[in-house]
This record gives sequence, C-alpha cells and structure tokens, in this order.
Amino acid sequence: MAPENAERVILACCVLHNYLRMTNTQGYTPAGFTDSADPDGNIVEGSWRQGDAGIRSIRQTAQRKSNSFCY
Repeated sequence: MAPENAERVILACCVLHNYLRMTNTQGYTPAGFTDSADPDGNIVEGSWRQGDAGIRSIRQTAQRKSNSFCY
C-alpha cells in the first residue's frame, strides 16, 4: 500500500472510532471500559486492562465482500 493511502486508511479508522464513541457509547465503549481520572486527578484504570474481560468477541455472521474499492 502506498504511504498516502495508508495515511487515508488510518485517518478513516480514527473518524470511524470517534463516530462510534459518540453514537454508540454503551455498545462501543461502555462506562468504566476506558481509563479515566477521578476528581483528584488520579488515574482510574478501565476494565479493558482486565485481560479480555472487557473485549467482546467478534464473529463473522455473513460473508461481506465488495466488488469495488473506495479510493
């Protein structure tokens, strides 16, 4: 992959990540999943640090193939 295309893919992933965090809070990043700070500024570790306890398994439910690429 050309470097300029890799940069576009990474930026698209960042946009998708931000969109999912804003629109699907409970499904994508439930409360307590990410690290946060308490009122005194102390770091409170999120559940993602507990091995795979906070990570949901993703399984393929249907074949998803596209006949074209988006550039």
